[in-house]
Amino acid sequence: MKFRTVAGPVALALVLAGLPGCGIMKFSPSEPSAKDGIAAGNAAYDKKDYATACRELSKAGAAAGAETLTRAGTACARDGGMKAQQAFTAALSANAGFAPAMEGLGLEAFAAGDVLRARDMLEAAARAGGTDPRAALALGDAYLLSGQCDKALAAYQEARKRDASFAPAGARLDAVRLACGARKPTPVGANGSPAALVPSAPAGPGPAAGSPPAAGKEAGKPKAAPKTIDLNDI
Repeated sequence: MKFRTVAGPVALALVLAGLPGCGIMKFSPSEPSAKDGIAAGNAAYDKKDYATACRELSKAGAAAGAETLTRAGTACARDGGMKAQQAFTAALSANAGFAPAMEGLGLEAFAAGDVLRARDMLEAAARAGGTDPRAALALGDAYLLSGQCDKALAAYQEARKRDASFAPAGARLDAVRLACGARKPTPVGANGSPAALVPSAPAGPGPAAGSPPAAGKEAGKPKAAPKTIDLNDI
């Protein structure tokens, strides 16, 4: 009797297992699908919630495609940049004249493509006694993008002065001297401002001071606008 009592349920289980739809039941996972994660990440990106967008889109995997994964990278970069800006701003709230925080904000602004804000912040950092060679290099790049070769060269020289082993400064100096022409520094002014770089005088004798302009040349002709240089060419 005991055997029949046990065998009955076992046989019933075997019969049910053989019926269609009565095998091992599969349940859908409780976690959201990859498609839901991508949708959530894109929605967060549109709301500029880059931390959430970075987290959700980064989990999409290779099957999501290059566009989604590239957006994930952009979100992660912007999340880091925003957090850095918040930290530097908090530092300046504690000490408005703290040069390293100004340099940090200037570098972040330059990386984000805000060249004018980067220039203003990096100039303020230099006046406050900044010592980061990367900040001086970025300031030189900001000047160069607006065609201000003299100021760019002075900034690159300052970057190399801050760290003689900082290779990008030397490379920029060599390339910009070729692009902008030979330059030489003028003496430092009485106010202690950095020496400005001016074009070197042409070799050989020239017309005496006060002599009339050479024939065929118009007096008072306006100078050409500064040449804008692409950093990608350097």
